[in-house]
Amino acid sequence: PGHDFNDYEVGKRHHLETIKIFDEKGILNAHCGEFENLERLEARDKVVERLKENALLEKIEEHTHQVGHCYRCHNVVEPYVSKQWFVKPEIAQSSIEKIQQGLARFYPSNWINNYNAWMRELRPWCISRQLFWGHQIPVFTCENNHQFVSLDTPLNCPTCKSEKLEQDKDVLDTWFSSGLWAFSTLGWGQEKSGLFNENDLKDFYPNTTLITGFDILFFWVARMLFCSESLLGELPFKDIYLHALVRDEKGEKMSKSKGNVIDPLEMIEKYGADSLRFTLANLCATGRDIKLSTTHLENNKNFANKIFNAVSYLKFKQEAFKDRERLNEYQTPLGRYAKSRLNLVTKEVRNALDNYRFNDATTL
Repeated sequence: PGHDFNDYEVGKRHHLETIKIFDEKGILNAHCGEFENLERLEARDKVVERLKENALLEKIEEHTHQVGHCYRCHNVVEPYVSKQWFVKPEIAQSSIEKIQQGLARFYPSNWINNYNAWMRELRPWCISRQLFWGHQIPVFTCENNHQFVSLDTPLNCPTCKSEKLEQDKDVLDTWFSSGLWAFSTLGWGQEKSGLFNENDLKDFYPNTTLITGFDILFFWVARMLFCSESLLGELPFKDIYLHALVRDEKGEKMSKSKGNVIDPLEMIEKYGADSLRFTLANLCATGRDIKLSTTHLENNKNFANKIFNAVSYLKFKQEAFKDRERLNEYQTPLGRYAKSRLNLVTKEVRNALDNYRFNDATTL
């Protein structure tokens, strides 16, 4: 139960003792008998050898399964029971209710289903991390084991007045810090620091729209919603637009190691900023990731050039009209038709943009 999520849950249901067989460095302890002091991976081979010697091993065969690895060092991650800081799931209840009331909307609307699925399965959120960098948890412990929270560095314990204090060495989960972004960037909690304008929070919270990738819907968006609602009593934004991910032309995730990263600055230098913007807007169809290629950029650069040339020609010809005020008078059937089409497409483009259907706006 001390080193497997499923076993831990079973152990809790049956009131089993949670035994840890290795320490934080993966070194086996006295619970492991003759294998004590061995590193966990080294011990596995030793255990297999001992099973063979005692004729207890029936067979060895290949088996494909999922094993968690650290994304940085790629070592196998071992579940390990330890003392951590948690946030109760009840903190999210009010924000969930307001979302169901329609006080904030997802675009595309189907993402509400993913949000609901996540929130139905909420568990206590572990917010402490054993890392070198991060916001250190502001919890202090004195020599008499009194714990307390302090925004500033305290001089003594408020309970026993002891001056021997130690701050918790853990740091906050980065998503906890990010979850406060909607209001912490406006001076919340730092009103007297002089770093923010006095009315920043009042003037700019809540905001109107959040635009982000769908892959961090739970990690960031949901947590911003319930952190903001629980601390300020109001959702941080009304519209949540979850855009697609930009991939390479084969649909693969961009990665430096793969060498398939498309540098936007290089693309702007070669094709122009307008071409890049238009290409991304044109390709971001609802529910589909963007497969970006230089071919798309080249085509839209040519399209932008056509628009530029047409406008330049009109501006040039405009000089030939002596009575410019009459340019807005549509006197011929063709002129009136052109004006009606312009008004209609302007309305349709505006509607598409207001509803975050950017690709539709580029094809009208």
